[in-house]
Amino acid sequence: RESVHSDFTGVVEGLLDTKTTIDRNRNVRWSEGDQVVIFEGSTLGGKFQVTKESVGETSADFEFISEREDYGSGFDMDHNVAFYPYDSKIKCANGDDNNPTESYLLTHISLPSVQKYVEGSFGQATFPMVAVTSSKEDKSLSFKNVLGGLRLQLKGDFIVSSITVRGNEDELLAGTASVK
Repeated sequence: RESVHSDFTGVVEGLLDTKTTIDRNRNVRWSEGDQVVIFEGSTLGGKFQVTKESVGETSADFEFISEREDYGSGFDMDHNVAFYPYDSKIKCANGDDNNPTESYLLTHISLPSVQKYVEGSFGQATFPMVAVTSSKEDKSLSFKNVLGGLRLQLKGDFIVSSITVRGNEDELLAGTASVK
């Protein structure tokens, strides 16, 4: 496969509390160093990063950083698929044998069991998002939040060293996940 990469633009759909920075109007803002994996019409994904001009904006341009080395030859896809945050382990495959050009499966997504506190923001890579374009030629990524979120707002002059959250039925809240 020829190593030619396009510029992509990404926005987060709706006024969702996702990502690492939210302004006073609850708009999601892209942060410096935000990276996504983009499977650009192929399972050969690449690392893309928010451009410096897009930091603090609600819409971001992404620039190509590098290709992953362990993909092999891959297969062609009819769409571009992107995932935030970037992780070199994430893989993309056909998600449906009956309609392989319309369904994709992202695997090896890691949901951390420990999330670090970030003052006035969300921790880096806390809310995973996915985007699928209408075609290979479409470079506009409309990210959707993959999971729900829990926002804790503590007030007072006490010190909290940790908070533990558990599911009602001991369901997994962290670990390895996949997105179809």
